[in-house]
Amino acid sequence: MSKRLSPATLQAARLSQCFSLADLGGKSGISSPTLSRIENGARDATPAETERLAAALSMSVSALCRSLISERLGLSGFYHRKLSRAGSRAVSAIENQCLLDVVAFRELIGMVHLPYPQSVITVDMDDVKGDPEKAAEMVRLAWQVPRGPIQDLCAVVERAGCFVIHSDFGISEVDALYQKAQGVPPIFWVNSRKPMDRVRWNIAHELGHLVMHEERPINNKMAEDQANQFAAAFLMPRSEFRGECPTRLRVPELVEMKRRWRCSMIAILWRAHSLKRISDAEYKNTLITLSKNGWRKVEPYPITGESPKLLSTAVRQCLNENGLTEEELADRIGISVQKVQAWQQPFPGQRPNPNIDQPPLRLANGY
Repeated sequence: MSKRLSPATLQAARLSQCFSLADLGGKSGISSPTLSRIENGARDATPAETERLAAALSMSVSALCRSLISERLGLSGFYHRKLSRAGSRAVSAIENQCLLDVVAFRELIGMVHLPYPQSVITVDMDDVKGDPEKAAEMVRLAWQVPRGPIQDLCAVVERAGCFVIHSDFGISEVDALYQKAQGVPPIFWVNSRKPMDRVRWNIAHELGHLVMHEERPINNKMAEDQANQFAAAFLMPRSEFRGECPTRLRVPELVEMKRRWRCSMIAILWRAHSLKRISDAEYKNTLITLSKNGWRKVEPYPITGESPKLLSTAVRQCLNENGLTEEELADRIGISVQKVQAWQQPFPGQRPNPNIDQPPLRLANGY
């Protein structure tokens, strides 16, 4: 591997830690103008400068010399779910950390075989007359998802060849983001600070972007609206959900619906209203009740028994079948030992559903 520092990787590493040029200059002893020229590719970093920058960023030299796979995440930058109050600097840090992680991720999955088909599909919205509900129906049919609630959404999307990666984003205002880059399967990053009912919606929302918008980008507001409609239809299909949804939907009924459909009470209420199962007045009054109880941010009756497995399985296969230590694997793929350990953990407070089978991974190319 080349020991020439990658300017784009340097910039991503700096922004992922919320460092300004002056911040990094102070830690590395390299002036801001010099750092700017290195990041812009106006001049190469010397070996000594590369060592100092790697130390300042707590990275290995080899990781700093790896090229980014792509500077494009999602479509126009990112497709991600975030609140308007999310600070641009914090959002940039999350985006750039994912840019760095996907380089390591590609090297990791290059060491294993995924024994099931890559069955992610995209839908031409003209074919479904612009209807996200029909797009969701097509995906469920193509993936042979049984009727009714999806018990383990992580397992469903992972069987189709997507990866779900949970990470503490450091802020609660960003829910999830989606990446599809050359040489890697689609990746859904989800914020591990969120409860599982929110995570499931976010995964379905990002899946909507992948299915409907990967081939034909549209403006962000319309894309978000369509992705929400897709998520609702994918998790709560119209005919089954409407048939089960009572016309009186107060907190006790919402609790029972949440337990069955494994979606948040807010999402269930919104879906019932959009399908005209409940009136405008009942929708508004129940929202007020949820707000008074503080349940629009954190709901009671958490969902359990679900966690992404593919990434942790890939890491463990590399460790167990190739005899690598965590330190050796971290060095090989260019991440910290702490991240290797984090990638093996289930979603906080969760365990995978023991009733969902996942086929084992096999090591590739003798690695």
